[in-house]
Amino acid sequence: MSEEQMSTKDFLTGAIVGGVVGAAVALMLAPKSGKELREDLSGQVETIKGKTDGWREFATEKGTQLASQAAEKTKQVRDFAVQKGSQLKDSAVQTAQQAKDKAQTDMENVNQQSSNSGSSSSVGE
Repeated sequence: MSEEQMSTKDFLTGAIVGGVVGAAVALMLAPKSGKELREDLSGQVETIKGKTDGWREFATEKGTQLASQAAEKTKQVRDFAVQKGSQLKDSAVQTAQQAKDKAQTDMENVNQQSSNSGSSSSVGE
């Protein structure tokens, strides 16, 4: 998990916990009867539950989007690497063929010079 994702997760966790603790403390310190306090707590729990459900849906949606983007980027990088690897292979094959052709030409020239020098020495004798 990246540092940015971790800090976002930590922030959301802190916001939820802080909201719950703050709401509970505010309700406990307020001068209300037990019945009113229970009703307020129940209402706050429902409110928090609704918010966390919304955050969960948002986080799930974002996670799906990020996973999709990561998969696409991975495919692009893989395709690029395959393309560059193929180009490198083709270049290496071409260079090897050119070296082979030059070596063959050079060998033919050496053989030709060798046969020419051998026939000219026998002509002089």
